Amino acid sequence: MGMTIGTDTVVMLAELLSALGVIGGVVLWLFKFVQRSRRQAEELKSIRKEQTLICYGLLACLKGLKEQGCNGPVTEAMNRLEEHLNQAAHDEEGSFPRLPEKRRRLDGVYTRGRGCDRMELS
Repeated sequence: MGMTIGTDTVVMLAELLSALGVIGGVVLWLFKFVQRSRRQAEELKSIRKEQTLICYGLLACLKGLKEQGCNGPVTEAMNRLEEHLNQAAHDEEGSFPRLPEKRRRLDGVYTRGRGCDRMELS
């Protein structure tokens, strides 16, 4: 009793191996893509940290210049830099995208989630 392998069997095995190769290639590509994305995210985090330190150093220099009596552009730059650092700190608190908050109307004043944007006390 001998077993014969026909051309149909060989073609079917070749198709199966090709399909497995394509699936393996896609899985490998996806794995490398995720690893590269994670590495880039870590590098960006490191760069942001370094830039924040540079901004704090620059702010210290501007404050020193202001203490020495330099006004005008120094004060403006210092205010803008403080505003930028404050905004960046709030943006980093929730690094995940947030859904828009619902605005509620309260006695003619629009308010947001935790606090009021514009509140008139009379």
